[in-house]
Amino acid sequence: MIVVLRAKFESLDEQRKFFVEIKKKLGIGSQKISKLLSLKSRGGLESYTAKRTSPPVWIIKKLFELSGMKLAILFLK
Repeated sequence: MIVVLRAKFESLDEQRKFFVEIKKKLGIGSQKISKLLSLKSRGGLESYTAKRTSPPVWIIKKLFELSGMKLAILFLK
């Protein structure tokens, strides 16, 4: 069984804001970001931006690495 940890934002609006900021900071769109993340398509990334699903933690970490933004993670029990 594979367990995928999902990122939890304070609100869905914060999640959308994060993905929009990443796109602006990198200066590229969903398609190119998806390629950098080795995703099969940009659909998943668009789902996170549109607030339909929560992104896996590994995607958030990778986006922080690519953008140079500081990462703050809160671990909850």
